[in-house]
Amino acid sequence: GFKSSYQGYAFANHYSHQKGEYICIDKVPEVYSPGTSGNQGLIYPVETQCGSLPCPPYTQYRELVCAQCTTHISVCTQYTYNGTCLNECPKLTFTNETTHECVPCHAECLDGCFGEGSNECLRCARVMLNETLECLPRCPAYTVQTPEDLCINKTNLMDCEGVRGGNKSFDACGVCVGDG
Repeated sequence: GFKSSYQGYAFANHYSHQKGEYICIDKVPEVYSPGTSGNQGLIYPVETQCGSLPCPPYTQYRELVCAQCTTHISVCTQYTYNGTCLNECPKLTFTNETTHECVPCHAECLDGCFGEGSNECLRCARVMLNETLECLPRCPAYTVQTPEDLCINKTNLMDCEGVRGGNKSFDACGVCVGDG
């Protein structure tokens, strides 16, 4: 297949000058300052002229567009990300070793990942469910959030008497109180 290197407009020398070549100039060309050599050539956009070209499909006095194409498709020997070849994958992506692509981490990951799941993050952006090591936007209702941003199942917590799932807690004076 062909790959388009760039698209642009066809240019040539003035029709009253000696016949020359057609060239394709990028739609967004870079500005070049030729200096003072005095050897400056002029080129003009090529316009359609019915009779020389079939009208339709062409329209009289329109500038001709062109494209620079190549059959050589470069092969990326490293990793690809959004169609670009890179030496290494950017932050918040991981390397798919089968396809050599940089794949985005899950939205709840912080500082990178080793897979695309929310349980494959290097660090969580918000909170982590202790049971599954899954990064979440907030703790589920059946859990409590620790100062370390872990979501711990309420039934796994011990009360102030060391009873798992118990409902006693310390009051303001430090006394263990509650039902039971």
